[in-house]
Amino acid sequence: MNAISLLQKDHRTVEAIFDQLEELKGDGSTRKKEELCERLVRELSIHSAIEEMIFYPEVKKAVAAAKEIVLESLEEHNVIKWELDAIQASKIADAHLDAKIKVLKDAVMRHVEEEENVLFPMVREEMGASKLAEIGKRLEQVKKIAPTRPHPRAPNRPPANVVIGVGASVVDRAMDAVRATLRGRNGEHAATKGGRRTTKKRAPAHAKRARAHRAPAH
Repeated sequence: MNAISLLQKDHRTVEAIFDQLEELKGDGSTRKKEELCERLVRELSIHSAIEEMIFYPEVKKAVAAAKEIVLESLEEHNVIKWELDAIQASKIADAHLDAKIKVLKDAVMRHVEEEENVLFPMVREEMGASKLAEIGKRLEQVKKIAPTRPHPRAPNRPPANVVIGVGASVVDRAMDAVRATLRGRNGEHAATKGGRRTTKKRAPAHAKRARAHRAPAH
């Protein structure tokens, strides 16, 4: 998949998450909403990281006219990361959560519109298909090691963002694994506690032996 197709696919994924969250607007207690918020944070964090590590630096080198747009995009990323950080820190029952999601959606959609209508056409015109394919492969590889959470205070330009980003990714993915494990355990506990099925208690082994050797009544 070439670089632009990959990034556009990310955009559609994020838009779908926003649509699902819109359907749950006003619901402050649903597990589905919590899972969608976590997915949104993860998808946008990874997407921003791979653009900053790979795509934007390549665009700046190959497309001179796009330099200003790239700088603006980096600033837009900073706004998005702070909003993601606020959402990540919020409780699902927080009365302000829907407003935070709305502000984030507005920022993301403006960013997407500018990339797809202005930046990407410039990149297609200046870069050949083989170069875009090569960048696309690198983006796919970096996705596997990119941070999964926002880090608004971290640098967003190479080489510092690459070094710090890889380190942050290790911590992020470890925390993701712990959260998934705890959620699985809590789910099992809830299922056990709420279930109606009962298990017949078995008699101790010594009691069974005593019954077996008990003389029949006459």
